[in-house]
Amino acid sequence: CKTCNGTGYKGRKGVFEYLRISNPIRELINKKSPTLIIREKARELGIPVIHRAAALARTLSPYKLVAVVGTCGKSTVTAMLGHILAECGFDPLCVNGANVPGWTGAVRPGRGGYAVAEVDESDRSLVVFSPYAAIITNASDDHYSKAEMDEVFDTFSRKCSGPVIDGRSGRYAW
Repeated sequence: CKTCNGTGYKGRKGVFEYLRISNPIRELINKKSPTLIIREKARELGIPVIHRAAALARTLSPYKLVAVVGTCGKSTVTAMLGHILAECGFDPLCVNGANVPGWTGAVRPGRGGYAVAEVDESDRSLVVFSPYAAIITNASDDHYSKAEMDEVFDTFSRKCSGPVIDGRSGRYAW
């Protein structure tokens, strides 16, 4: 469309704008090939394939991470918490799932020791994170059954070394 200039990304940059991509991979992307085909070609060419969650977890590992998870409300809570911490002088790095006014798209660069990130539960990849603290906004049968979502969030919350605010039941644990 005219808004995204054919990139599919309105208001934020696609990963392809930051990475050098070989011509065979670029051609597959331009043909809108399935992810599995692109991944296969990358491996064939010796290009490392890293899941988004693993790359984000690695990037955020030097920080005291506050992870925001849940089936609804993550982007709003992440933006609010990032703003509060910034106003309190913590200058956190923030990575959101949606663009935030005043940020660089969905990212707030920060130089403090904290990071706030919206962490995705849709493919259960949130379990690769080991955050300092977490906010679980809620759980519903969004991607899986409610029982399966609760199990994923319970597994995730046990990996937190600090406080967990659990909106599923109003529980707060440390």
